[in-house]
Amino acid sequence: MSKQINFFMTQDDLYLLSKKCETFDLAFYDTNCVNSEHKKPYIFLNDVPHLGTNICGSYHVESYLVMFSGISINTEKVLQRDGKTHYLISQFNNPHSIVFYPSGMYREKYLIMGELSTISKTVLSAKLFSLFSKLIKQICNNHKGSVWYSDDVKKPVNVRLITINTNEPSVYDLKI
Repeated sequence: MSKQINFFMTQDDLYLLSKKCETFDLAFYDTNCVNSEHKKPYIFLNDVPHLGTNICGSYHVESYLVMFSGISINTEKVLQRDGKTHYLISQFNNPHSIVFYPSGMYREKYLIMGELSTISKTVLSAKLFSLFSKLIKQICNNHKGSVWYSDDVKKPVNVRLITINTNEPSVYDLKI
């Protein structure tokens, strides 16, 4: 049973989310970091590099596996054609987790959509999803269809709300 919510949050919104998460004992693992089998998590969301800034202009690229601290992370060893080894982090191998794709600004004129999701049915993943979705909806108290957004998202002028990537026609953008 998968669950997800999509949202637009500014950098200030994400810092507020981070502040609200500080009371919970969480670990954030970068799913794009593939060079080490022993991943060191970020303890606080605001420790994530360039939080609130999207570096590629596309939705669904930068993501973090979120787990309660103290749960061991499972990585998958994948041999590459060039002989190197990559270590993948996925929710398939870590069922007590959720996946968090932060929203972020790209080149000062695009705000890229974020997502919170889980594919797992475990009690811990359900608890994490419920916790995060409630916090996000406290900050993003507006929604259009199934996409949530904060009051801060409405403030910037001439900023496109990107739901796919910056190369797609604006017909796919969220209009508020």
